[in-house]
Amino acid sequence: MKNEGKIRAIGVSNFTPAQIQTAIDVADIACIQPPLSLLDRRSLEDGVIALCTDKGVGVLTYGSIGGGILADKVDALPIAGNELRAAFYGYYAEPMLSKCRELVAFLQKIADNRGVHVVEVAINWVLAQRGETSALIGATTPEKAINNSKAADWELTNEVLISINAEYARIMKNGSTERLQEQ
Repeated sequence: MKNEGKIRAIGVSNFTPAQIQTAIDVADIACIQPPLSLLDRRSLEDGVIALCTDKGVGVLTYGSIGGGILADKVDALPIAGNELRAAFYGYYAEPMLSKCRELVAFLQKIADNRGVHVVEVAINWVLAQRGETSALIGATTPEKAINNSKAADWELTNEVLISINAEYARIMKNGSTERLQEQ
């Protein structure tokens, strides 16, 4: 279809590195959409983002604010009605909920020092990752969309990135990131 001019570009979502390489070889993909947030780092850890960076494939990550929990929505959510985040993201139930609250409190200090909203810090962490092209973020109100977009106006320093990663490791040391991502 691309060769026929019916589509401009091909993108894939949630592919493994092997699947991405096959897609590059077969279909000349332009982008990949993997998950990436402070709480879900598997795309960094499994080599998805590194492969895309090396091959010149765009990376448009989703889940950048962990279903809202990294935007300071750190209350437990029911799994009912229209609210499905708690079913999709394991962060809204213990023991992860307490760990997320602790991480968000740390991010809030960074946000306060900078004079920004905590969601900007979380989005900036994603945007600071090597190979990241775009962080996809949903918003339920115009105010939230404006807050989210402000993250593009500044960048975290290397020193702050290191401190965030160290604090994440400290908080999560009682559970692996694999467990975090599975929940």
